[in-house]
Amino acid sequence: MDLFSLSSLSYMLLFLVGLVALGALILTKPDILLRVLYLLFTSRLGRAWVRRERRAPESAHTPNCLPIALPNGVTVLPLAVLSDNYSYLVWNQSKEAIAFDVSDPAPVQRAVNEHGLRMIALFSTHHHWDHCAGNEELVALFPHIQVIVPRGTTIPSATRFFADGDSIQVADMKVTAIHTPCHTMTHMCFFVTLPGELSAKNPPLLMSGDCLFVAGTGKFFEGTARDMLPQLQKLRQLPAETRLFSGHEYACRNLKWAAKLLPGNKSIQDAFARAQVAENEGRPFFTSIGEELEINPFLRWDCAEVQVATCFVDAELIVRELRRLKNGIRPTALYDQRLGRAPTTQL
Repeated sequence: MDLFSLSSLSYMLLFLVGLVALGALILTKPDILLRVLYLLFTSRLGRAWVRRERRAPESAHTPNCLPIALPNGVTVLPLAVLSDNYSYLVWNQSKEAIAFDVSDPAPVQRAVNEHGLRMIALFSTHHHWDHCAGNEELVALFPHIQVIVPRGTTIPSATRFFADGDSIQVADMKVTAIHTPCHTMTHMCFFVTLPGELSAKNPPLLMSGDCLFVAGTGKFFEGTARDMLPQLQKLRQLPAETRLFSGHEYACRNLKWAAKLLPGNKSIQDAFARAQVAENEGRPFFTSIGEELEINPFLRWDCAEVQVATCFVDAELIVRELRRLKNGIRPTALYDQRLGRAPTTQL
């Protein structure tokens, strides 16, 4: 065997050893793989992937997204984009419109033209490309708009950076930033109050991005349960009539999980049945903060049924365990039993 063949064989062996080592690392420490994938997703490669995922209207994941008429002439239009995302257009009687979390400018432009709107501002809840990959293109279409993003981000085309509690009066509505770090550490929800006094007939809106979903929360990509718990406490304090508009259509999958976790909760079962009807009809399913207090396990850490289901009573540990369970990880109590150690449960 000549020297060249030996060298090639050595490289091949090194490559195989490297593959085995990588496989072992993934099996023993899957978080490392997730971290690598996350870094790729938040890079320009992620933006390119999101733009490739854009879809024609006829292939939208929820095709029957109709305008939602609210009091005082305000309208909310959910726009189904990518595989399960939502962007939102909100406008007043004067047809002045604001947009939230635009990954694809085409549905926004179509809606603006169809309803005769005038774009005023764009808000981005966080820097993940499935929420902001369309910013530059939307600004090219509507050069005069303000682009309002969380402070500390590098979201494209930003004209203003909001910190917690910052607000702006736009299109007859007041939009206030609520800093909700965990999914990303700069994540913002936007609390929108409409003209007139708040009431069940004149509800505020929460554009929650990837912080809060129907019966769930966003993944803890950059934070921990310790970071998330204070954010959930903030959102629990919002008016019960607040309408929740989140960044993804996860209602059925989250409610199915919640119903399995809490099989005795009739509110969850009823919401799941209604969400299934909406899904079968191609409609989005939205709730209020008051409803979420009844059906979202992540907002019910002080309820006995959630404490029993997680085997914890401490709020932070409950939120941590719920996220583990939602991610498909075995319950902590089961791990303790298999390892032959004393349970970490506090019940």
